[in-house]
Amino acid sequence: MPVDLRDFESFKGTLIEKAGLDTSAPTLFISEMVLVYLDPSHSRNIVQWCAQAFSASMFVLYEQVEPHDAFGRTMVSNL
Repeated sequence: MPVDLRDFESFKGTLIEKAGLDTSAPTLFISEMVLVYLDPSHSRNIVQWCAQAFSASMFVLYEQVEPHDAFGRTMVSNL
């Protein structure tokens, strides 16, 4: 389901109302090269809400961490 992650209320509404996500079920969130492109306040809102809204959740992030290899240089230039 498409959603603008910068629009926090739309993000929550899409997950809960449209997708029917059950906040009482154990939930794994996977983010691959997404949050690094957002303003830190938007990323913080998403991760914080996921941690607070779900009774049992885990957030797995795959982000660029080495800025000096070829991949890292590309990422830094994109940012």
